[in-house]
Order: sequence, then structure tokens, then C-alpha cells
Amino acid sequence: MRQLIVCIGCCCLALCSWSCQDEVQEQHLIRQAASVWHTSPDRAFMLLDSIQFPEEMSPSLATEWAMLAAQVADSLGKPLPYPEQMQVAVQYYQSKKESKQQAKAVLFWARSLVENKSYEQAMQAYVDALEVALSVHDLNQAGYICSYRADLYQLDGDYASSIQSHEEANGYFLQTGNLRSYAFGLVNKAFVHMHRAENQRAVELLLEADSVAELVQDKVVFQDVYNGLGVAYERVGNYPKAEQYIRKSLQLANDLDSLVEYINLSAIYRLKGDRQTAWHYLQKADQPSSRPFHAASVCYNRYLLEKEEGDFQPALEDFERYVVVLDSVNEVENQMSLRAVSEKYKRTLLQSENRQLKINHQYLWLWILGLCLAIAMLLIVSQYRVRHKDLKIKRMNTSICQLSVELQRRKEELKTHYQRLQHLDQLHASWQMEQEKYVQMQQTVERLNCDLIALRENRLLQSSVADRLRKLSRDVKRSVENSLLTDALWKQIEVLIVEVYPLLPIRLSAAGCTPSECRFCYLTLFKLDTAALAVLLHIIPDSVNKQRLRVRQKLHLVGKEQSLYDFLVHCQNQ
Repeated sequence: MRQLIVCIGCCCLALCSWSCQDEVQEQHLIRQAASVWHTSPDRAFMLLDSIQFPEEMSPSLATEWAMLAAQVADSLGKPLPYPEQMQVAVQYYQSKKESKQQAKAVLFWARSLVENKSYEQAMQAYVDALEVALSVHDLNQAGYICSYRADLYQLDGDYASSIQSHEEANGYFLQTGNLRSYAFGLVNKAFVHMHRAENQRAVELLLEADSVAELVQDKVVFQDVYNGLGVAYERVGNYPKAEQYIRKSLQLANDLDSLVEYINLSAIYRLKGDRQTAWHYLQKADQPSSRPFHAASVCYNRYLLEKEEGDFQPALEDFERYVVVLDSVNEVENQMSLRAVSEKYKRTLLQSENRQLKINHQYLWLWILGLCLAIAMLLIVSQYRVRHKDLKIKRMNTSICQLSVELQRRKEELKTHYQRLQHLDQLHASWQMEQEKYVQMQQTVERLNCDLIALRENRLLQSSVADRLRKLSRDVKRSVENSLLTDALWKQIEVLIVEVYPLLPIRLSAAGCTPSECRFCYLTLFKLDTAALAVLLHIIPDSVNKQRLRVRQKLHLVGKEQSLYDFLVHCQNQ
């Protein structure tokens, strides 16, 4: 018996040492990253990124990795860890009842959800984080949570809630004496007011932020405030003040930000009527930039200047370049999004394989432990076999009797199960026949549905109204002065839509779409691109994209891969 106990102890000790040694290397990398991230954040990011599956580590070590990785990524402007990785830290701090750290972890988790475009879950996470931060009176953290929540409201187009969240955040910053964040909060709130065309209110907030910046004496704060004042004064028509503050911001800007300020100066001089100076600053801004929409902004401002000077052919060429650049940027962003999804999918597969390898390792060690136990048992049994031979035979006879009884009982059960299986086989054959009929009927319905959609689409696109719209969408010169769509033509379009898609106006009205948004949906059914829609509606392509986004929000298509066109043509058959 002593030999058996010693053998079992050795096997358990080997198994424990094997399970612990896997995290030694990861722990060393995390400690090394923690020691250098303040001085060399890029190196810290590389060290942390070299750990493939941090969420597979122990909860304490996975939490340490997640919090450090989030701070390093935040300082470098890189994507935060995945939501499931940050959720490990949230659950760990919640189990340890460390509310202050929990609030910080939930904030990072919510921001990661926003990057992952899980907006509803992120909003709930912000609410939970704020509740935890207030429970421990961490008002500064509460201010940051409200600021990020305001950004999410603004992204969703809920400007009133965004302003309210900024006010709440600024209140917390004032209570903690965090004037730097308070100044940034005022600037962010001012830009939300500018989105609502409340430009005078934005100027008042930015002037207040300017006075706070004088107390803080921070270069980044000054630049942010000056840039905001320049934009706000331009919108209220005070061009001298706008120029004054943009030049102040330009003095503090780096090479990348200075290109944006040159565009702002060019726009101000264009509005003042000094086109020569406007051209000068626009040429200075026309340089390569890592910002995706910079080239599009330069093309659009050049288009505005050329249009005002009457050079319509160059203006048209620049406008077309502007549209091409916008489309290319959107395409790149879509490709990056697809690449991120693909990388996440590959990572999930690797994670699954890694887990399977760990399970196989554990099974191997369990087999080894079981083998050692079996050998030890055989040794002990062999020692006492002669002494207990008679007892063993008696037990074997008893076991034989018991097994005989059990065998007979099992035979009866087997017979009963066999009869049940025969009955079930008959039922299965009938069900299979009905299933085949159902599949055939379903295929017929789907084929007819597709034919109906195609017929409606051809009926609409081959109509005289469609031909006229395509012709008008190419008439860019006439669209410069006014809209090409007359009331009579709108009436023809609406009559045609009701004829082809009779239920579509009812569904759009039920979704809360305005008449202009309904007309936008009608034009979408003619398969017109963004540039054609901009020409027909007498608006810029950016406004077309914004109107499309508003319609998608009302039709609950945001976050879905289905296009607006596909939704509208299938709406009739739903």
C-alpha cells in the first residue's frame, strides 16, 4: 500500500508541474512589457502581441495581460484587445469585488465593443461602468465613461443625448479638478452643437474652453481649442476671427495636422472672396497624407474654387476625382474590415486547435497516470494473490451469479428496445417522405419569388422614367443651378413605384421615413450610383451617403450586410 501511495503522489506532482510550466513564459513576457511600456510602448505592444491566446491563461494572468495591453494600445492609438479578452478582466475584478479596477476594465471592454461595432452592447457596458465607478466615488473615471458614451451617442446621431453626456462628464471633471479633460469636454460638446447647426453656442463653449486652457497651459489643449474656434467662427461668418485662430492652431500643429489647417485657411479665404490666397493654401495642403480623407478634401475644395471662378470643366474633373477618392477610401475601409473579420476567424480556429492540443496533452498525462496506477495495482495484487486466492474465487463465483442475472435482465431489455426501434423505423420512413415533399414545395416557392423580383426589377428599369432618370443623372451642368427632378417627374416616379411595388410606400411610412427619405428610396430602386443621386437631388455625394445612413437607421439595417436596394426589392414579398 505504501508503494501505491508513493507512486500516485509522484504522478500527481508531475501533472501539476506540467500544468504550471505553460504560463512561465507568458508571465515573463507580461512582466517585461510592464517594465518598458512607459518608455517604449511600441516594444511593450510587440511583447504583449506575441502571446497568441491570452484568454486561455489563468484568470489573474489573463486580466493582467488585458489591462496592460489595453493601456498600451490606447497610448499608441491601436485597436484595443478583443471584447472577449477584456471581458475576462471584467469578470475577474467582479469576482474579487475590486470595483475601481472593474470600472476601468468595463470602460476598456465597452470601447472594444464599439471598435467591434457592437453598439448596443457597448452602450449597456458604459451604463454598467458608470454605476460601478460612482459606487466607489471614482468621479474622474466616471467623467471618462460619460465622455466615451457621448461619442457613441454622437455616432448614432443622438446629439441631444451626446450633449447631455458631455455635460455630465464635465461636471465630474470639475469636481475632481481635472481641468485638462474639462477643456477637452467643452471642445467635444461644442462640435456636437455644430453638428446641430447651433454655431453661436459652440463659439461660447469654445471661448470658455480657451479660458480653461490658459489655466492648464497644455499645447495639445490649446491646439484643440484654437482649431475648434476657427471652425466655429467660420460657420458663424466671422472670417477674421476664424483666420486668427486657425493660424494659432497652425503654429502648434505637427506636419500632419498642418495640412488640415491649410485646408481650413483655404476655405476661409475662399469664403472671403480672396481666391488667390485660397489657391495658395490649398496648394500647400496638396501633399501626401496618412489620413484617408485628406486627398478627397483637397479635391473637393479645388472643385469649389474652380466652380466659383467659372472653370466648369476642371471643376467637373476635380469633382469626379473627389468621388473616385471617396469610393476608394470606402473600398479600402471595407477591405480592412473584411481583413479584420478574416483574421478574427483564423484566430478563432487557431484558438480552437490550441485548446484541442491542450486537451490531448491532458488526456496523455491522464493515460500515463492511469497506466502508473494500473502497474502499481498489479504489483500489489501479485503480492497478495496467493494469500487471498480462496477469497478471490468465492468473490468470482458470486460475481458470476450476479452477472448471469444481469445478463438475463439485459436480454429482456434488448428485446424490448429492438421492438421499439422497429416501430421508430416505420415512423422515420413516413417523416422522410413528408420532408422531401416540403423541400420540393419550398424550392418552388423560392424560385417563383426570385422570378417575381426579377420581373419587377425589369419592369422598373426598362420604363421610360428610368431612361429619363439615367439621362438626367448625366446632365451635371444643369444640376449645378437647381434640381433636375420636377414635380411632374416625381409624380410619374411615385405612380410607377406604387404600380410595381404597391406595399413599399406603406412599409416606408410605417418605418417613420419622411417624404424626402421615401423619394430617396424610390430613386435607389433605379440602381443609380452615389454620383448620379447627387446630381439628381442637387446635393453633394457626402449628403447622399448621410441620407442613405439615416434611411438605413430607420429601416434597422445599420450593422447588417444587406444593402438598401436589396431590402427595398424584397420588402414587397416579406
